[in-house]
Amino acid sequence: MLVVKLTGGLGNQMFQYAIGRYLAIKNNQVLKLDIRGYSGNVADPMRGIREYGLNNFNIKSEIANDIDLMQFDSYFKNNLINKIIRKIFTFYHGNYFKRRYILEPITNYFKFDKNLLNINIVGDIYLEGYWQSEKYFLGIEEVIRHDLTVKDEPSDFNKVIIDQMSNTESVSIHIRHGDNANASAKKHGVLSLDYYHKAIKELSKKVYNPVFYVFSDDPEWAKNNLKINYKTVYISHNSDQKNYEDLRLMTNCHYHIIGNSTFSWWGAWLSPYKDKIIFAPKVYHVDKDISNSDFFPNDWFLI
Repeated sequence: MLVVKLTGGLGNQMFQYAIGRYLAIKNNQVLKLDIRGYSGNVADPMRGIREYGLNNFNIKSEIANDIDLMQFDSYFKNNLINKIIRKIFTFYHGNYFKRRYILEPITNYFKFDKNLLNINIVGDIYLEGYWQSEKYFLGIEEVIRHDLTVKDEPSDFNKVIIDQMSNTESVSIHIRHGDNANASAKKHGVLSLDYYHKAIKELSKKVYNPVFYVFSDDPEWAKNNLKINYKTVYISHNSDQKNYEDLRLMTNCHYHIIGNSTFSWWGAWLSPYKDKIIFAPKVYHVDKDISNSDFFPNDWFLI
């Protein structure tokens, strides 16, 4: 059995699921998800309430129950001790701590560690981290794309938008301004309008008559500040509880300008359009010493 701890928003959960799915397939293990962090809608100190969101997708996993998790609870009950261990923890010739726990060091959540993919899982294993690189699930991309499709049919209104996206040179733009303009800006920063305007300019050189679909947690700010000389549609009708509907709409766009967000990373990555063009921010994190070279696929354009 492989248990993966889920934490963070929907984009984070997708990365965590994807590495778990890869390792479960490779080792012929049952994949279970630890979603205890979402019981009672625990608040994220930077972005407020976070909810478990993978239940809206065609995932192939089970929810870990108390009996599944009991064997792991004797380790790291003290969250402070857990953090200290993760700060000093390093991988040593592929031998992970206790081998029953696979813990991602917090020094760089964007760093790919190939040793992890080579482990042989024997018995029950608990996986904790963010694992934010497609390199953790290369080889099963179509499996992940299938699993991370929304289960339910879109609403009639969303069907109309999807049809429009399919029949135009549709471009998704994701702007995180509401949450990133507050406490979380200390970590991720707020992307400048200059980034978006440069990306729009570059994309317009490659695509004739694009139609832009803007997704933002602050649509009024986006309307008042984005300068786009093409047809633009602002998507704001889906509720926060149905953010997976926004993600589905993003995946139906042909081209993408993502924010510093795992949510729009997945919106772009999951798009099946074979000639898609994706622009992403070269500086994703406030700490410029943190490399994102493993975070973005090689064929994405960084600005």
